[in-house]
Amino acid sequence: MKLRQCVFVAADLESSREELCDTLGIEVAYRDPGVAKWGLANVVCPTGHDFLEIVSPTQPGTSAGRYIERRKGDGGYMVIIQVPDAVAERQRVTGLGVRAVEQKDLVAYKYTHFHPSDTAGVLLSLDQTIAPAGTDPKLWWPPAEKDWLKHARADVTNGLCGVEIQHTDPGAAAALWSKILNRPAKDNIISLDNEGEIRFVPIADDRGPGVSAYDVKVVDRNRHVVFEGGDKGKQVVSAQLVREAVLAMRAVVQYGTGTRAALSDREVAGKTGTSENYENAWFVGFSPQLATAVWMGSPSGNVPMRDVGGIRVFGGTYPAAIWHQFMAGALQGLPPLAFSAPNPDEIPPPEPLKVAPPVRSRPTTSLSSPPPARPASTLPAPTPTAPPSVPTTATSSPPTSLGPTSTTRPRRRPPPSTTNGNNQP
Repeated sequence: MKLRQCVFVAADLESSREELCDTLGIEVAYRDPGVAKWGLANVVCPTGHDFLEIVSPTQPGTSAGRYIERRKGDGGYMVIIQVPDAVAERQRVTGLGVRAVEQKDLVAYKYTHFHPSDTAGVLLSLDQTIAPAGTDPKLWWPPAEKDWLKHARADVTNGLCGVEIQHTDPGAAAALWSKILNRPAKDNIISLDNEGEIRFVPIADDRGPGVSAYDVKVVDRNRHVVFEGGDKGKQVVSAQLVREAVLAMRAVVQYGTGTRAALSDREVAGKTGTSENYENAWFVGFSPQLATAVWMGSPSGNVPMRDVGGIRVFGGTYPAAIWHQFMAGALQGLPPLAFSAPNPDEIPPPEPLKVAPPVRSRPTTSLSSPPPARPASTLPAPTPTAPPSVPTTATSSPPTSLGPTSTTRPRRRPPPSTTNGNNQP
Protein backbone atom coordinates (compact mmCIF):
# COMPACT_ATOMS: atom_id res chain seq x y z
CA MET A 1 0.00 0.00 0.00
CA LYS A 2 1.95 2.98 -1.37
CA LEU A 3 1.28 6.67 -1.82
CA ARG A 4 1.55 7.02 -5.60
CA GLN A 5 -0.21 10.18 -6.76
CA CYS A 6 -1.46 13.39 -5.16
CA VAL A 7 -3.87 15.76 -6.90
CA PHE A 8 -4.33 19.51 -6.61
CA VAL A 9 -7.40 21.38 -7.78
CA ALA A 10 -6.92 24.89 -9.20
CA ALA A 11 -9.04 27.46 -10.95
CA ASP A 12 -6.22 28.40 -13.37
CA LEU A 13 -4.54 25.28 -14.71
CA GLU A 14 -1.67 26.82 -16.65
CA SER A 15 -0.46 29.33 -14.07
CA SER A 16 -0.64 26.63 -11.39
CA ARG A 17 1.27 24.22 -13.63
CA GLU A 18 4.01 26.78 -14.21
CA GLU A 19 4.37 27.51 -10.50
CA LEU A 20 4.39 23.83 -9.51
CA CYS A 21 6.94 22.79 -12.13
CA ASP A 22 9.26 25.74 -11.45
CA THR A 23 9.16 25.20 -7.69
CA LEU A 24 9.65 21.43 -7.63
CA GLY A 25 11.80 20.98 -10.71
CA ILE A 26 9.33 18.73 -12.56
CA GLU A 27 7.66 18.77 -15.97
CA VAL A 28 4.41 17.68 -17.57
CA ALA A 29 4.35 14.10 -18.81
CA TYR A 30 0.70 13.78 -19.81
CA ARG A 31 -2.59 15.60 -20.30
CA ASP A 32 -5.43 13.12 -20.01
CA PRO A 33 -8.32 13.81 -22.41
CA GLY A 34 -10.43 11.32 -20.45
CA VAL A 35 -11.00 13.75 -17.57
CA ALA A 36 -13.11 15.91 -19.87
CA LYS A 37 -16.10 13.69 -19.05
CA TRP A 38 -16.02 15.23 -15.56
CA GLY A 39 -15.72 18.77 -16.95
CA LEU A 40 -11.99 18.93 -16.19
CA ALA A 41 -8.60 19.51 -17.77
CA ASN A 42 -5.41 18.25 -16.16
CA VAL A 43 -1.64 17.81 -16.18
CA VAL A 44 0.28 14.86 -14.70
CA CYS A 45 3.87 15.50 -13.60
CA PRO A 46 6.23 12.78 -12.35
CA THR A 47 8.52 13.43 -9.39
CA GLY A 48 10.86 10.47 -9.29
CA HIS A 49 8.53 7.49 -9.81
CA ASP A 50 5.54 9.15 -8.14
CA PHE A 51 3.15 11.73 -9.55
CA LEU A 52 1.60 15.13 -8.90
CA GLU A 53 -1.51 16.08 -10.83
CA ILE A 54 -3.44 19.31 -11.19
CA VAL A 55 -7.08 19.29 -12.27
CA SER A 56 -9.05 22.37 -13.20
CA PRO A 57 -12.77 22.74 -13.94
CA THR A 58 -13.61 23.71 -17.52
CA GLN A 59 -17.33 24.16 -16.99
CA PRO A 60 -19.67 25.14 -14.15
CA GLY A 61 -21.27 22.62 -11.83
CA THR A 62 -18.32 20.24 -11.49
CA SER A 63 -17.40 18.51 -8.25
CA ALA A 64 -13.92 20.04 -8.52
CA GLY A 65 -15.42 23.51 -8.87
CA ARG A 66 -17.63 22.99 -5.82
CA TYR A 67 -14.58 21.79 -3.92
CA ILE A 68 -12.74 25.04 -4.74
CA GLU A 69 -15.73 27.03 -3.51
CA ARG A 70 -16.13 24.98 -0.34
CA ARG A 71 -12.45 25.22 0.55
CA LYS A 72 -12.16 28.88 -0.51
CA GLY A 73 -9.53 28.45 -3.20
CA ASP A 74 -7.01 26.13 -4.81
CA GLY A 75 -5.46 23.32 -2.82
CA GLY A 76 -5.11 19.62 -2.18
CA TYR A 77 -7.95 17.57 -3.63
CA MET A 78 -7.30 13.86 -4.04
CA VAL A 79 -5.05 11.11 -2.67
CA ILE A 80 -4.31 8.03 -4.79
CA ILE A 81 -2.89 4.98 -3.05
CA GLN A 82 -1.61 1.97 -4.97
CA VAL A 83 -2.82 -1.38 -3.58
CA PRO A 84 -2.24 -5.02 -4.63
CA ASP A 85 -5.94 -5.79 -5.22
CA ALA A 86 -8.28 -2.87 -5.92
CA VAL A 87 -11.39 -5.04 -6.27
CA ALA A 88 -10.88 -6.71 -2.90
CA GLU A 89 -10.24 -3.33 -1.27
CA ARG A 90 -13.41 -1.94 -2.87
CA GLN A 91 -15.50 -4.71 -1.40
CA ARG A 92 -13.95 -4.32 2.02
CA VAL A 93 -14.22 -0.51 2.17
CA THR A 94 -17.77 -0.29 0.85
CA GLY A 95 -18.65 -2.91 3.45
CA LEU A 96 -17.71 -0.28 6.05
CA GLY A 97 -20.42 2.02 4.65
CA VAL A 98 -18.04 4.17 2.59
CA ARG A 99 -19.64 5.02 -0.75
CA ALA A 100 -17.87 4.46 -4.07
CA VAL A 101 -18.50 7.32 -6.50
CA GLU A 102 -16.45 6.02 -9.46
CA GLN A 103 -14.89 2.69 -10.32
CA LYS A 104 -13.27 1.00 -13.29
CA ASP A 105 -11.95 -2.50 -13.90
CA LEU A 106 -9.66 -2.67 -16.93
CA VAL A 107 -7.16 -5.36 -17.79
CA ALA A 108 -4.16 -3.25 -16.82
CA TYR A 109 -5.73 -0.80 -14.39
CA LYS A 110 -8.44 -0.93 -11.71
CA TYR A 111 -9.53 1.78 -9.30
CA THR A 112 -12.25 3.02 -6.95
CA HIS A 113 -12.94 6.63 -5.95
CA PHE A 114 -14.63 7.06 -2.56
CA HIS A 115 -16.97 9.84 -1.55
CA PRO A 116 -15.24 12.72 0.31
CA SER A 117 -18.14 12.98 2.74
CA ASP A 118 -17.27 9.49 3.93
CA THR A 119 -13.49 10.04 4.04
CA ALA A 120 -13.06 13.14 6.23
CA GLY A 121 -13.33 15.59 3.33
CA VAL A 122 -10.75 14.02 0.98
CA LEU A 123 -11.36 12.30 -2.34
CA LEU A 124 -9.58 8.95 -1.90
CA SER A 125 -8.79 6.46 -4.66
CA LEU A 126 -7.42 2.95 -4.23
CA ASP A 127 -5.72 1.88 -7.48
CA GLN A 128 -4.18 -1.31 -8.84
CA THR A 129 -1.97 -1.68 -11.89
CA ILE A 130 -1.29 -4.91 -13.83
CA ALA A 131 1.83 -4.44 -15.91
CA PRO A 132 2.06 -6.12 -19.34
CA ALA A 133 4.60 -8.87 -19.78
CA GLY A 134 8.12 -7.51 -20.01
CA THR A 135 7.28 -4.25 -18.24
CA ASP A 136 8.63 -3.36 -14.82
CA PRO A 137 5.55 -3.22 -12.52
CA LYS A 138 7.11 -0.29 -10.62
CA LEU A 139 7.15 1.78 -13.80
CA TRP A 140 3.68 0.90 -15.07
CA TRP A 141 1.29 3.73 -14.22
CA PRO A 142 -1.55 4.19 -16.76
CA PRO A 143 -2.75 7.59 -15.36
CA ALA A 144 0.51 9.04 -16.75
CA GLU A 145 0.45 7.09 -20.04
CA LYS A 146 3.31 5.02 -21.44
CA ASP A 147 6.01 7.61 -22.08
CA TRP A 148 6.03 9.32 -18.69
CA LEU A 149 9.48 8.01 -17.70
CA LYS A 150 11.33 10.26 -20.15
CA HIS A 151 9.75 13.26 -18.39
CA ALA A 152 10.66 12.05 -14.89
CA ARG A 153 13.19 14.25 -13.12
CA ALA A 154 14.85 13.60 -9.79
CA ASP A 155 17.41 16.41 -9.51
CA VAL A 156 15.27 18.67 -7.29
CA THR A 157 12.55 16.43 -5.92
CA ASN A 158 12.35 12.65 -6.00
CA GLY A 159 9.01 11.21 -4.97
CA LEU A 160 6.13 11.63 -2.55
CA CYS A 161 6.41 10.83 1.12
CA GLY A 162 3.35 12.13 2.93
CA VAL A 163 -0.08 13.71 3.07
CA GLU A 164 -1.36 16.02 5.78
CA ILE A 165 -5.11 16.15 6.38
CA GLN A 166 -6.65 18.71 8.68
CA HIS A 167 -9.87 18.01 10.54
CA THR A 168 -11.95 19.33 13.42
CA ASP A 169 -11.33 16.01 15.18
CA PRO A 170 -7.96 14.64 14.00
CA GLY A 171 -8.26 11.58 16.19
CA ALA A 172 -11.63 10.60 14.73
CA ALA A 173 -10.39 11.21 11.17
CA ALA A 174 -7.30 9.08 11.81
CA ALA A 175 -9.47 6.29 13.23
CA LEU A 176 -11.73 6.42 10.16
CA TRP A 177 -8.82 6.21 7.72
CA SER A 178 -7.28 3.45 9.82
CA LYS A 179 -10.39 1.38 9.13
CA ILE A 180 -10.50 2.34 5.45
CA LEU A 181 -6.83 1.47 4.83
CA ASN A 182 -6.81 -1.39 7.32
CA ARG A 183 -3.65 0.01 8.91
CA PRO A 184 -3.04 1.17 12.49
CA ALA A 185 -2.93 4.84 13.40
CA LYS A 186 -0.36 5.90 15.97
CA ASP A 187 -0.39 9.47 17.24
CA ASN A 188 -2.81 10.28 14.40
CA ILE A 189 -0.32 9.03 11.78
CA ILE A 190 -0.85 6.07 9.44
CA SER A 191 2.33 4.60 7.98
CA LEU A 192 2.40 3.40 4.38
CA ASP A 193 4.96 1.43 2.39
CA ASN A 194 8.20 3.08 1.16
CA GLU A 195 8.32 5.33 4.25
CA GLY A 196 5.14 7.17 3.29
CA GLU A 197 2.57 8.40 5.78
CA ILE A 198 -0.78 10.09 6.19
CA ARG A 199 -1.07 12.34 9.23
CA PHE A 200 -4.06 14.13 10.71
CA VAL A 201 -3.82 17.56 12.34
CA PRO A 202 -6.21 20.19 13.76
CA ILE A 203 -7.68 22.74 11.38
CA ALA A 204 -5.34 25.72 11.17
CA ASP A 205 -7.25 27.98 8.76
CA ASP A 206 -10.78 28.72 7.56
CA ARG A 207 -10.73 26.17 4.69
CA GLY A 208 -12.36 23.38 6.68
CA PRO A 209 -11.52 19.67 6.58
CA GLY A 210 -9.36 18.38 3.74
CA VAL A 211 -5.82 18.07 2.47
CA SER A 212 -3.58 20.77 3.95
CA ALA A 213 -0.18 19.60 2.61
CA TYR A 214 1.63 17.10 0.42
CA ASP A 215 5.19 16.08 1.32
CA VAL A 216 7.83 15.59 -1.38
CA LYS A 217 11.40 14.33 -1.07
CA VAL A 218 13.98 17.05 -1.75
CA VAL A 219 17.42 16.02 -3.04
CA ASP A 220 20.83 17.64 -3.31
CA ARG A 221 23.04 17.93 -6.41
CA ASN A 222 24.09 14.30 -5.98
CA ARG A 223 20.42 13.27 -5.86
CA HIS A 224 20.66 12.27 -2.21
CA VAL A 225 17.47 12.91 -0.29
CA VAL A 226 18.02 15.77 2.14
CA PHE A 227 14.42 16.44 3.19
CA GLU A 228 11.38 14.21 3.26
CA GLY A 229 8.85 16.57 4.83
CA GLY A 230 6.43 15.27 7.37
CA ASP A 231 7.65 17.35 10.28
CA LYS A 232 5.94 15.74 13.23
CA GLY A 233 6.34 18.72 15.53
CA LYS A 234 3.82 19.41 18.24
CA GLN A 235 1.39 22.29 17.82
CA VAL A 236 1.88 24.50 20.87
CA VAL A 237 -0.10 27.58 19.83
CA SER A 238 -3.85 27.30 19.41
CA ALA A 239 -5.56 28.38 16.19
CA GLN A 240 -7.57 30.89 18.21
CA LEU A 241 -4.43 32.57 19.54
CA VAL A 242 -2.94 32.71 16.04
CA ARG A 243 -6.10 34.35 14.72
CA GLU A 244 -6.01 36.95 17.50
CA ALA A 245 -2.36 37.71 16.65
CA VAL A 246 -3.22 38.05 12.95
CA LEU A 247 -6.06 40.41 13.84
CA ALA A 248 -3.61 42.60 15.75
CA MET A 249 -1.11 42.59 12.87
CA ARG A 250 -3.84 43.49 10.39
CA ALA A 251 -4.37 46.63 12.46
CA VAL A 252 -0.69 47.54 11.95
CA VAL A 253 -1.34 47.74 8.20
CA GLN A 254 -4.79 49.27 8.42
CA TYR A 255 -4.05 52.21 10.72
CA GLY A 256 -0.75 51.63 12.46
CA THR A 257 2.89 52.08 11.54
CA GLY A 258 2.67 49.91 8.40
CA THR A 259 -0.05 51.59 6.33
CA ARG A 260 2.28 51.90 3.31
CA ALA A 261 2.14 48.10 2.99
CA ALA A 262 -1.64 47.89 2.58
CA LEU A 263 -3.06 46.30 -0.58
CA SER A 264 -6.37 47.62 -1.81
CA ASP A 265 -7.70 44.31 -3.16
CA ARG A 266 -6.95 41.86 -0.33
CA GLU A 267 -6.30 41.36 3.36
CA VAL A 268 -2.70 41.50 4.57
CA ALA A 269 -1.04 41.71 7.97
CA GLY A 270 2.44 42.46 9.22
CA LYS A 271 4.80 44.16 11.62
CA THR A 272 7.32 46.96 11.31
CA GLY A 273 10.71 46.85 13.02
CA THR A 274 13.48 49.38 13.56
CA SER A 275 16.78 49.00 15.41
CA GLU A 276 18.44 51.63 17.54
CA ASN A 277 19.81 54.69 15.81
CA TYR A 278 17.86 53.80 12.62
CA GLU A 279 20.59 51.32 11.57
CA ASN A 280 18.23 48.54 10.38
CA ALA A 281 14.58 48.55 9.34
CA TRP A 282 12.20 45.75 8.48
CA PHE A 283 8.70 45.04 7.35
CA VAL A 284 7.58 41.42 7.68
CA GLY A 285 4.10 40.67 6.41
CA PHE A 286 1.85 38.09 4.86
CA SER A 287 -1.39 37.35 3.07
CA PRO A 288 -3.25 34.05 3.41
CA GLN A 289 -1.17 32.79 0.45
CA LEU A 290 2.30 34.32 0.77
CA ALA A 291 4.70 35.63 3.42
CA THR A 292 7.49 38.11 2.62
CA ALA A 293 10.14 39.93 4.67
CA VAL A 294 11.92 43.14 3.63
CA TRP A 295 15.10 44.37 5.35
CA MET A 296 16.79 47.69 4.72
CA GLY A 297 20.26 48.53 5.96
CA SER A 298 23.91 48.54 4.99
CA PRO A 299 25.64 45.22 4.15
CA SER A 300 28.89 46.67 5.48
CA GLY A 301 27.64 47.25 9.00
CA ASN A 302 25.30 49.27 11.17
CA VAL A 303 25.05 52.59 9.37
CA PRO A 304 22.46 55.07 10.67
CA MET A 305 19.79 55.88 8.11
CA ARG A 306 18.83 59.31 9.41
CA ASP A 307 18.64 60.99 6.03
CA VAL A 308 17.70 58.72 3.14
CA GLY A 309 15.70 60.62 0.60
CA GLY A 310 15.16 63.30 3.20
CA ILE A 311 13.63 61.05 5.87
CA ARG A 312 14.65 58.86 8.77
CA VAL A 313 14.15 55.24 7.79
CA PHE A 314 12.02 52.99 9.98
CA GLY A 315 10.06 49.85 9.14
CA GLY A 316 6.97 51.70 8.04
CA THR A 317 8.74 53.82 5.39
CA TYR A 318 10.78 52.27 2.57
CA PRO A 319 10.54 48.62 3.79
CA ALA A 320 6.74 48.75 3.92
CA ALA A 321 6.57 50.45 0.51
CA ILE A 322 8.92 47.86 -1.03
CA TRP A 323 6.85 45.06 0.50
CA HIS A 324 3.69 46.58 -0.98
CA GLN A 325 5.19 46.79 -4.46
CA PHE A 326 6.52 43.22 -4.40
CA MET A 327 3.35 41.65 -3.00
CA ALA A 328 1.10 43.50 -5.44
CA GLY A 329 2.92 41.82 -8.30
CA ALA A 330 3.43 38.43 -6.67
CA LEU A 331 -0.25 38.05 -5.79
CA GLN A 332 -1.58 39.34 -9.09
CA GLY A 333 -4.04 36.85 -10.55
CA LEU A 334 -4.52 34.96 -7.30
CA PRO A 335 -7.97 35.11 -5.69
CA PRO A 336 -8.18 37.39 -2.66
CA LEU A 337 -8.64 35.29 0.47
CA ALA A 338 -9.72 36.38 3.93
CA PHE A 339 -7.97 35.59 7.18
CA SER A 340 -9.85 33.44 9.66
CA ALA A 341 -11.45 35.61 12.31
CA PRO A 342 -11.01 34.68 15.98
CA ASN A 343 -14.02 33.26 17.75
CA PRO A 344 -15.34 36.13 19.89
CA ASP A 345 -16.76 33.65 22.39
CA GLU A 346 -13.23 32.42 23.11
CA ILE A 347 -11.74 35.86 23.73
CA PRO A 348 -11.54 36.35 27.50
CA PRO A 349 -13.05 39.54 28.94
CA PRO A 350 -10.53 42.25 29.76
CA GLU A 351 -9.28 42.24 33.31
CA PRO A 352 -9.90 45.44 35.27
CA LEU A 353 -6.80 47.58 35.60
CA LYS A 354 -5.71 47.83 39.19
CA VAL A 355 -4.10 51.18 40.00
CA ALA A 356 -2.37 51.68 43.32
CA PRO A 357 -3.49 54.78 45.25
CA PRO A 358 -1.01 57.68 45.17
CA VAL A 359 1.48 57.71 47.99
CA ARG A 360 1.66 61.05 49.75
CA SER A 361 4.87 61.75 51.54
CA ARG A 362 4.54 63.19 55.02
CA PRO A 363 7.27 64.78 57.09
CA THR A 364 8.51 62.50 59.79
CA THR A 365 8.84 63.76 63.33
CA SER A 366 10.75 62.43 66.24
CA LEU A 367 8.76 61.48 69.28
CA SER A 368 11.72 62.19 71.52
CA SER A 369 11.98 65.91 70.75
CA PRO A 370 9.49 68.58 69.68
CA PRO A 371 9.60 69.96 66.13
CA PRO A 372 11.80 72.99 65.65
CA ALA A 373 10.10 76.33 66.06
CA ARG A 374 9.24 78.19 62.85
CA PRO A 375 11.39 81.33 62.61
CA ALA A 376 9.48 84.58 62.63
CA SER A 377 9.35 86.53 59.41
CA THR A 378 11.36 89.72 59.40
CA LEU A 379 9.74 91.03 56.18
CA PRO A 380 6.90 93.50 56.46
CA ALA A 381 3.39 92.25 55.89
CA PRO A 382 1.87 92.99 52.46
CA THR A 383 -0.15 96.13 52.05
CA PRO A 384 -3.90 95.44 51.93
CA THR A 385 -5.43 95.98 48.51
CA ALA A 386 -8.89 95.72 47.04
CA PRO A 387 -9.83 92.30 45.62
CA PRO A 388 -8.86 92.19 41.94
CA SER A 389 -11.15 90.96 39.16
CA VAL A 390 -10.35 87.33 38.23
CA PRO A 391 -10.69 86.26 34.57
CA THR A 392 -13.10 83.39 33.89
CA THR A 393 -10.93 81.82 31.18
CA ALA A 394 -7.74 79.88 31.68
CA THR A 395 -4.49 81.47 30.54
CA SER A 396 -1.01 80.14 30.10
CA SER A 397 0.48 82.95 32.24
CA PRO A 398 -0.73 84.88 35.31
CA PRO A 399 -3.10 87.75 34.50
CA THR A 400 -1.26 91.05 34.26
CA SER A 401 -4.01 92.87 36.17
CA LEU A 402 -2.99 91.26 39.42
CA GLY A 403 -0.60 93.09 41.64
CA PRO A 404 2.78 91.69 42.65
CA THR A 405 2.61 88.70 44.93
CA SER A 406 4.35 88.63 48.24
CA THR A 407 7.30 86.32 48.70
CA THR A 408 6.75 86.10 52.46
CA ARG A 409 5.20 83.07 54.06
CA PRO A 410 1.74 84.00 55.40
CA ARG A 411 1.48 84.32 59.12
CA ARG A 412 0.08 81.39 60.98
CA ARG A 413 -2.96 83.56 61.89
CA PRO A 414 -3.01 86.64 59.69
CA PRO A 415 -5.28 89.54 60.51
CA PRO A 416 -8.71 89.24 58.88
CA SER A 417 -8.18 92.34 56.74
CA THR A 418 -4.79 91.29 55.42
CA THR A 419 -4.55 89.64 51.94
CA ASN A 420 -1.74 88.95 49.55
CA GLY A 421 -1.70 90.00 45.90
CA ASN A 422 -3.62 86.87 44.80
CA ASN A 423 -6.49 87.45 47.22
CA GLN A 424 -5.64 84.21 49.03
CA PRO A 425 -5.11 83.91 52.80
